[in-house]
Amino acid sequence: MLDPIHPIHSAILEILCRKPLSTAELKNTLDARGITVSTPNLYRIVSHLITAQVLVKQRGKLSLHRLWVSEFLQFAETLGEWSRHSEESVDLPEKEGEQRVYRADSLAGLDPLWNHLLLQITEKAENKVFEEYDAHAWYLLATPDSEAAVYRAIARNGFTVRLGIGGKTTLDLHAVKALESNKEISVCSAAVTPFPSDGYIAVACGSYSIELVLPEILRRQFAIFFQNVQSMADFEPERFADVFRMKCPCSLTVRKSQKHAETLREAMGTMWK
Repeated sequence: MLDPIHPIHSAILEILCRKPLSTAELKNTLDARGITVSTPNLYRIVSHLITAQVLVKQRGKLSLHRLWVSEFLQFAETLGEWSRHSEESVDLPEKEGEQRVYRADSLAGLDPLWNHLLLQITEKAENKVFEEYDAHAWYLLATPDSEAAVYRAIARNGFTVRLGIGGKTTLDLHAVKALESNKEISVCSAAVTPFPSDGYIAVACGSYSIELVLPEILRRQFAIFFQNVQSMADFEPERFADVFRMKCPCSLTVRKSQKHAETLREAMGTMWK
């Protein structure tokens, strides 16, 4: 099964859902959408998808393989049943004023749980507004594909999605600009905010909130990048990702409190005025 978050794979499938194309036409369409992939790499991806019987090529045109579509539709039906009747392995606080702490051994280890919880709280939200504050764009820089995918998923469920970044460093502004191409998401950056200026992330959705405070050792490591990178040419994504994967106890807190969520929302609202 393909990685549904992979931006190139997802784009190829979406494009070829509409009509068959040659590899050259597919490349032009990807370019027009702002999806960067070299011609040799695209040929490798297409070859892999043909071998996996996801795509089929006939008379120079690529289209979706009917066997894969049949299997995927069956899988989608199973997922639909799961979403309607499944029991959650991750329990949210249910009573007003209750909170729960979730832990992992790194930010990278926390990321899958973080994204799962984001979607989980939207399913229980009484209104359709999702707001988030990140003191710096740690996740947008370390895992841009999964971050964009989770915000798109929330927006597709009918939510207004607002993301505020509490910094105007070169890296923060780059992350904001990259996300601005997604018209389903509103994103801004501000040098002065009512929140902590470093090491803090907060989400407010309905009566739920999620808060994450980065351990001091990770703040210091990330600060080297945010303070010193003056051009994206100087940015080393793999070294940045190494900090993201660094073994260090990390935790986030989910709270069910209408009052606390409203307080966070009011503070976030000042970033959009």
